[in-house]
Amino acid sequence: MVNSAQACPRVLVVEGAEKRGAYAASALALAACGTVNVELAAARVPQIALYRTSRLSSWLIRSVLRPTLRHATLPNILLNRTVIPELLFERCNAVETANAAIKLLTSPEEAAAQRRELYPLKSMLQAEDDAGVHVSSASVAAHTLIPYLPRRR
Repeated sequence: MVNSAQACPRVLVVEGAEKRGAYAASALALAACGTVNVELAAARVPQIALYRTSRLSSWLIRSVLRPTLRHATLPNILLNRTVIPELLFERCNAVETANAAIKLLTSPEEAAAQRRELYPLKSMLQAEDDAGVHVSSASVAAHTLIPYLPRRR
């Protein structure tokens, strides 16, 4: 029997070109719910979103957020439908994760459909100035924060 840790060594990818290269080489990503879902969608990597928490936290989320928010990932929220499978709370387990991964890995049509359905996100998340020129998100954030910075005397 092969030790799974030996068969699949862990690779830590932090930022920049190395991360983009890892995304480009990926057939599938298993990702926690967060900004990484948007990054993976922009990189056109099929993905499954996972989120597991304590029973108390899951009860609170279901009671407070779920009545108004149907999805956990930003791409699904923005598109107002489930494009990225979300395995949340008790559904975030080995069997359901493996089944969802096998489905995407063995069906090129499913993976292509996810990529195709996520494509509109790019234009939804790009900011433009008054002339229609693309503006970096860092510039938008900086200009948004300027009014809140203390003035120099």
